[in-house]
Order: sequence, then C-alpha cells, then structure tokens
Amino acid sequence: MLSVRGSSAATTPSDRVIRSILNHVPEWALLVIVIVGLPAVAVGVFLVVRHRLDSWRTDASSAIVVAVAAMVMTLFALVLAFAAVNLYQGYNDASANVTEEATRSDRSSATYASFRLPLATASTRS
Repeated sequence: MLSVRGSSAATTPSDRVIRSILNHVPEWALLVIVIVGLPAVAVGVFLVVRHRLDSWRTDASSAIVVAVAAMVMTLFALVLAFAAVNLYQGYNDASANVTEEATRSDRSSATYASFRLPLATASTRS
C-alpha cells in the first residue's frame, strides 16, 4: 500500500502521511500503541457489543454468531498462513541473493587478482 515494489517513494498523499508518521513516531510510542491501544479498543468493542447488542446473546442467534465467528477465524487463519509463507519465501530469496552476491564478489576478486599478478611480477623484475 505504501509504494510500488521497487520504488522507494510514496505514491499518494495519504501514503506520504502514513510514512511520515511512521518515520517520526519513536519506537517506544508505537510499542505502547500496540500493547496498550489495541487491547483497549478490543475491550471497548466487547463492552459495547455486550451492552448494546443483547439480541446477539439469545439462544436463537448464538448459533449464527458462532458460525460467523468460525468463518472469520478461518479467514484469519488463512491470511496468517499466507503471511507466514510469504515471509519464509522472502527469507529464502534474501539468502539466495546474499549467496549469489558473495559468489560474484569472490569471482570478481579472483579476476582482479589474475590481472594484478602479472603486474606485480613485472615490477619485481625491474
């Protein structure tokens, strides 16, 4: 959402605002928001649902609520599994890129050494 793959610049004004907020808010504040803020919102929603939506707690609608909750949890599990597979694939791609870069660096070093060696022997002969 923040930018097109391969591009480091934000594409829309809202993307720039989000990026600016993430760059200027300290990590400890983000940690407090995640650890305190998200559970507080979840408890608040729970209390609102408990007090305002009593009809969801009847015997007739409890089966429907359980079925919908099961569907939502299944979709969440699928998204979580997709994220885990995507992260693992990214890790493997990064490892392959590092290995390839190290191999190219080693080959460049060997090539450089082969060109440098005759010059060193020529200078020792003089």
